[in-house]
Amino acid sequence: SVRLRYLRCSRCSDPRKLTDTGCRQYGQQYRRTFWQGSIFYQVIHDRVIRQQKTGYRLYNHEWNRCLSEVVLPQFNENRKHYLLEIGDKIRIDIKQISKIISDYDHCGCNYTADDVIADFVSKNPEYFLSPFVEGVIANLKVLGKIRTSETYATTIRSFIRFRKGRDVALSDMDSDM
Repeated sequence: SVRLRYLRCSRCSDPRKLTDTGCRQYGQQYRRTFWQGSIFYQVIHDRVIRQQKTGYRLYNHEWNRCLSEVVLPQFNENRKHYLLEIGDKIRIDIKQISKIISDYDHCGCNYTADDVIADFVSKNPEYFLSPFVEGVIANLKVLGKIRTSETYATTIRSFIRFRKGRDVALSDMDSDM
């Protein structure tokens, strides 16, 4: 099965460290309604649970825990547009994960929750370095930092050429790479 999870404090998911006023470990003094958290996809198969973090950031009043869906604001049009986009992406991702699971079930082969997450990540370009850097480059151009964006573009082209045309998943990047 697939479930959506919302964690209030992305830096501290330990519920023992949460208080009504914030996260003790990081000394945050914000009320819970102003915390921004992350959406996770949770895949459960044969009593094994695996999670995939998304880049979708929401405040807890923008997430309906019972329905596992985005709540749209009434007055802030910019935020509303952003949340509509996130809601659409979540629906597409859930359909994709459900299709991966049904494909495994249909073929009758054994699979794990790790296999489902690995297939999802491999088919989703936003979890790879090149699309991520391309997004950064586009943002730099919008901000008027043309030379910096050109440097980033040259760097990513060189990196992909070094890797013989193979992109790298963001989750695979570490200091030993």
